[in-house]
Amino acid sequence: MLPMPYDEVAQIVIDGRMNEFICSLAANDTAGQQQLKVVSVLGSGCLGKTTLANVLYERIEMQFECRAFIRVSRKSDMKRLFSDLFSQLHKKQPLPASCNELGISDNTSKHLQHKRYLIVIDDLWDASVWDIIKYAFPNGNCGSRIIITTQIEDVALTCCCDHTEHVFEMKPLDDAHSRMLFFNRLFGSENDCPAEFKQVSNEIIDICGGLPLATMNIASHLANQQTAVSLDLLTYIRDSLRSHLWSSSTSERTRQVLTLSYNNLPHYLKTCLLYLHMYPEGSIIWKDDLSMQWVAEASIVTQKGKGQYQDRLKKAAGICFDELIDRRFIQPSYINYNNEVLSCTVHDVVRELIAHKSAEENFIVVVDYNRKNIALSHKVRRLSLIFGDAKYAKTPENITKSQVRSLRFFGLFDCMPCIRDFKVLRVLNLQLSGHCGLHDPIDLTGISELFQLRYLKIASDVCIKLPNHIRGLQCLETLDVMDATRVTAIPWDIIHLPHLFHLALPVDTNLLGTMTDSVVSLWSLCKLNYLQDLYLTISSTPCSGHPEKNMESLGSLLEGHGSLKNIVVSHGPSVKDIVVPGASKVIISWDDLEPPPLLQRFECSPHSCVIFSQIPKWLKELGNLCILKMAVMELQMSSVDILRGLPALIDLSLYVQWAPGERIIFDKAAGFSVLKYFKLRCTSGIPWLKFEADAMPNLWKLTLGFNAIPRMDQHQLIRIEHMPDLKEISVKFGGAAAHIEYAVRSVVSNHPRNPTINMQLVNSSSYGDESTEQSLPINWAPESCAADAVADVEPLRRLSDNLATAFHSPDDFAFLADMCIAMPGAPDLHVHRYMLSVRSPFLHAFFARRASVEGNRLELWELLGEKVEVGYEALQLVLEYLYSARFHVLPRPACVCVDMDGCAHVSCHPVISFMVQVLFVTFTFQITELTNYFQVHIR
Repeated sequence: MLPMPYDEVAQIVIDGRMNEFICSLAANDTAGQQQLKVVSVLGSGCLGKTTLANVLYERIEMQFECRAFIRVSRKSDMKRLFSDLFSQLHKKQPLPASCNELGISDNTSKHLQHKRYLIVIDDLWDASVWDIIKYAFPNGNCGSRIIITTQIEDVALTCCCDHTEHVFEMKPLDDAHSRMLFFNRLFGSENDCPAEFKQVSNEIIDICGGLPLATMNIASHLANQQTAVSLDLLTYIRDSLRSHLWSSSTSERTRQVLTLSYNNLPHYLKTCLLYLHMYPEGSIIWKDDLSMQWVAEASIVTQKGKGQYQDRLKKAAGICFDELIDRRFIQPSYINYNNEVLSCTVHDVVRELIAHKSAEENFIVVVDYNRKNIALSHKVRRLSLIFGDAKYAKTPENITKSQVRSLRFFGLFDCMPCIRDFKVLRVLNLQLSGHCGLHDPIDLTGISELFQLRYLKIASDVCIKLPNHIRGLQCLETLDVMDATRVTAIPWDIIHLPHLFHLALPVDTNLLGTMTDSVVSLWSLCKLNYLQDLYLTISSTPCSGHPEKNMESLGSLLEGHGSLKNIVVSHGPSVKDIVVPGASKVIISWDDLEPPPLLQRFECSPHSCVIFSQIPKWLKELGNLCILKMAVMELQMSSVDILRGLPALIDLSLYVQWAPGERIIFDKAAGFSVLKYFKLRCTSGIPWLKFEADAMPNLWKLTLGFNAIPRMDQHQLIRIEHMPDLKEISVKFGGAAAHIEYAVRSVVSNHPRNPTINMQLVNSSSYGDESTEQSLPINWAPESCAADAVADVEPLRRLSDNLATAFHSPDDFAFLADMCIAMPGAPDLHVHRYMLSVRSPFLHAFFARRASVEGNRLELWELLGEKVEVGYEALQLVLEYLYSARFHVLPRPACVCVDMDGCAHVSCHPVISFMVQVLFVTFTFQITELTNYFQVHIR
């Protein structure tokens, strides 16, 4: 029996009354609905409050410019809570290390000002927490919403300012929904349940009392039996529940159901479940990371079979994770477009069960500085030290450190125990924080003496020093220091670790740039022949680090690697590494790369400083590639043909610097047969796109984004014909809200049988969750512009359209212009200072300095310098782009070959000379995207 998808479970749990509540929150058509609205979802434990909050969030999140889902614990860690809020609202911006709770709150309030936002605060226990966090959420008339879930009535009313009509009270499921939940999970439907099972099944449902978690857990327990469900088994379960369910408390009744299911788990699943006690309350637990810890702990066993033993262990660990999800002991947090759960959370009732069982078996010892700790055994195999911001916390002295196999530390580095004392560690997970202004790195060189270490992960907001050599850690399988803000150096001898499976390195180590040729050669000889996962961070700006050399070295290291399956290059979280809008990028090609043949996932963050010139041709060799995310300078139909040839591609995200000049058609030809998610972003211009019917037959979600608003003469640029599995279409334009009606009506053509398009117009300087990307000049104005240079967008756009239309008629344009540039040996070029000031920071500053100079004629040398030679056609092309955000083909006089007839002008003198002139002007005028465009064509 296949498990029920979580969205199906949610739809059963959400009844009509809840649907009305969700719709009321989405409504914003009246003046009253435009005000900030805070509502509370109140109910005792295990009634489905979090499920309701999740469904609500997923249904209405796209209506809001900013959104976050925050989970709170009973003993709230305010720094963690605010950090989580910051990271969700600023997805591509690192949290400054010096920022405290008050600083984050102020920053958040300023960020949300004049924006429509949606915030969910799940499982709030104390009104004092709300009294602190509420100051991060500004009032306004943007239709913002805050949803609180809580078990405490006073908390619910306090958050809603005692407006009882804003409190939604949860109730147990009625009989019909309970029966549907149980029978659908166990038999597929109630009609498929054998008649002789009906009575006892209904009795089990009644005992569960309309509690969704209890009902689903016991149904999943029955469904996962190795033998077929029998009347004897159902009777045994019913009798067991009757004998144990004595409490009227919903949480206690659910815990007793969970206990019955736990006691019947296979031993290996009990071990895996208890290990979750290592994580602090409220943690989001990632599947891959947890699986690697299970493997390192030797909690996973597997039978002999094909492939590497380590690979089989990882797969077996993934199956264990999925089983715990299926049995409802852990709850999905993030699900990808292949319906695979990638992360989870642990329900409070399950956490209490795990803590109780762990204490009984002395499985894990947790020392939580914010909680009262029971008497601790000196024989500790797994130790979790949760010290938080406590300055004087200490590890209990009676613990025999030399016997600890797994250590997790969360707190200030001053309170961290001596690593050298833990002689037999297999798993070491450090989350370190420190004081502002600390210059000396934290000494972690003792790690080199942990010869049994298999898993090492370090996250830190202060500088750390790793050992110079770790070649002695021959058992090491996982090395993850990506979330360490600063690392003095990564030991190069990691290439001699024979079992290294997962490698994640941060931006500031510059490991790749310092590798010698001999080290690269050793890598190429597959010394890391087990390595499957490679995660690297690279700077967001070319001036930080050596990105060209790093990417060149990375290409050499990846060449034909026989085991690599996942390659992710992201931009670093360093405080100094905040993305600068408009910053130039390093263009790479890797044209001759021999790709790793087993590659399943390739991601290169669009927020890093590197960008591919085009879709690499070697991608078509990757028959196993499932996930592709990359930024390219341009997209052509030949690129689409490469992508359609990837038979396993499920998730595709393309970030295109320059909108294609040709029409891009996704037709019915073979390809894209399993694609479920497609995202296309253009940072300059709007392409002509057509999605033919059934071109992507299994597509679930289509997301399109453009840092521009279409001109009024552009109609049906984007055509989306019928795609049967499509569930969501999202389109964003960078522009003013006044254009939304035109964009919906005229720009995008959508088949009536497709879902309704969720259309948004966002400020191009803060483009949704990707605010770090470049914005179009057509919507951009420098902050330093005078007030008259940032006037209302609509008059500005009308002026732009008029100038673009008149540009190629000198007489008409001279009438509109207010200055002319004297061109040596050519006619004067008339210009419009107002428009150029808005579009170019350089010209804004230049015309401001020249405001007091009389006359409206400007010599070319005054603008570009005395020794610069720039022709009429080159300057005209750049000016045309500033007026209209587009340009026509290269002028013929600039491309006539002086050597021979019929020259293709690929690299002959006229073209090179012309492009150099254009590059000089675009660089001087600070038009980054045009500079990048011509850099590609001149290389």
